[in-house]
Amino acid sequence: MMLCDLLFFCYSSLLEDIYRFCQVFIFIFLIQFKNITL
Repeated sequence: MMLCDLLFFCYSSLLEDIYRFCQVFIFIFLIQFKNITL
């Protein structure tokens, strides 16, 4: 049970980091795209 909780915690924090990274990447991509089109 303890190991499962630990794994879940690590997994969720990893997902959170990936989610944040993707948000930043998409944000930068959109800015670049706007600059190209404008």
